[in-house]
Amino acid sequence: MKLKLTSIIFFGILVQILATQGILTYNIFNVIGVWEVKKSLHPIGLLLVFIPFIIRLCSLKQIIPSKESFVLFSYLFLQYIILIYNGISVISFLYSLREVVVLFLVIIVYQSFNFKKQYFETIAKGLLYLVIANIIFVIITMVIGAEQYMKLITGRFFWPFDPLLKFKISTFIGGFYRSPGLIGESTSVGFFGVFAFFIISHSKIKKFFWIPLILVFLSFTRSVYLVIIIYFLLQILSNKKYLKLTIALVPIIIVLLVYLFSLNLLSLESLWIRIDNWINVVDLDSNIVFGGNLGGIGGAAPEGSGFVSIMDSYWLYVYHGIGLLGVCLVIYFFFKKTAYTKDNLFLLIGFIVSGLFVTYSQSIPFLVFFPLLAIKNWWITSTDNIT
Repeated sequence: MKLKLTSIIFFGILVQILATQGILTYNIFNVIGVWEVKKSLHPIGLLLVFIPFIIRLCSLKQIIPSKESFVLFSYLFLQYIILIYNGISVISFLYSLREVVVLFLVIIVYQSFNFKKQYFETIAKGLLYLVIANIIFVIITMVIGAEQYMKLITGRFFWPFDPLLKFKISTFIGGFYRSPGLIGESTSVGFFGVFAFFIISHSKIKKFFWIPLILVFLSFTRSVYLVIIIYFLLQILSNKKYLKLTIALVPIIIVLLVYLFSLNLLSLESLWIRIDNWINVVDLDSNIVFGGNLGGIGGAAPEGSGFVSIMDSYWLYVYHGIGLLGVCLVIYFFFKKTAYTKDNLFLLIGFIVSGLFVTYSQSIPFLVFFPLLAIKNWWITSTDNIT
C-alpha cells in the first residue's frame, strides 16, 4: 500500500509535538540510557516534514510560490549571499538558517499539501491530555517546591537554569514558581497552553477550551498573557454582545486590576530593564532598512557575545538581522499565510505584539504550532469570513 506524503508529514507533526515536552521525553529516553535523543526529536520531525516536500519537487509536480513567499525568500537569499561574501562561519550560517528561515519554510510546506480534518481532531485530543498532564505537574511544583520538583523529574537541581539539560525553573514577582511543567521552561509552557487553547476551541472537543487557559495562567509569563488578552479584547470589540457584557463588568475588572497591581503581578520593572538593554547594551550598528547582522545575533552570535545571543525580542531580532524592510516582509508573510479567519487574525495580532518581548525562534512550541495556522482547511468553515 502506497504511503501518502501527507501521512508522513502528519507523523512529522506528531513527533514535533512530542518534542515540545522536553522533560517528559527526557525521562522516557533516560530509562534506556539515551536521554540525548530528546534533543533530536524536533529536527527529526522537521525532516519528516521536508522529505515529502522534496519528493513532490523532484516528481516535477508544479509548486507555484505565492507573491509574498517569492518576495520574502528572494530578500533572504540576497541577505545570505552578502553574509557568505563577508565570510560568515558555517556554524553561524546554519544557526541563522534554523532561527530565521526554517519557520517560513515549514509554513510553505504545509500550504503545499491538503490535510484531513481528522488529523486536526487527533492533534486536539492529544493536546488536551498533554495540557492536563502539565497542569498536574505545575501544581506539584507549587506543592513540593522548586528543588524537590527538579530532583523528582531530573534527579538534579540547578537554580534557575540546568546547564546540561537546559531546563529552567524560576519565580515570578510575588514568589510564585514559574514551573517548567513537562516542557522545560515557563514561557514555553505558556505558549503551549495558548496554542492548545486555540486548537481545542476550534475542534469537536471545544467544550474543554478552558482547560488550556488554566495552564496559560499558571505559566506566570506576561508575554503569554499579552497574547491571550489581546485575542479576547479583539473578540470583545468585534462582538456587540461581548462588548455589552464587558461594559457591565467594568467595575469588577477595575478591582481585579488594582488587586493584581498591589501584588506586583503587573510590574513593568522587567520591561524597563529590557528596554535599557536594547538601548545601551545591544551595539550592532545595524542598517535601519536592511539590518545586516544575521550572523551576529541569536544562536549565530559569536561565543561570549552576551546579550545579543539572547535578544529577547523577536522583532528586534528580525530588525537587526534583516532591517525594517525585513520586518515588514515577515509581517506581510504571516498575515497572508495564517490570517484566514477573524480568530486567526486576532491570534496573529496578539503574537505580533507579544513578539516585542520574547524571541519566538527560541521557543519550540511556537516553531511547532504556529505553522499549523497555515493549513487553510483546518480553520475555515462555511460560516467563517476570510480576511
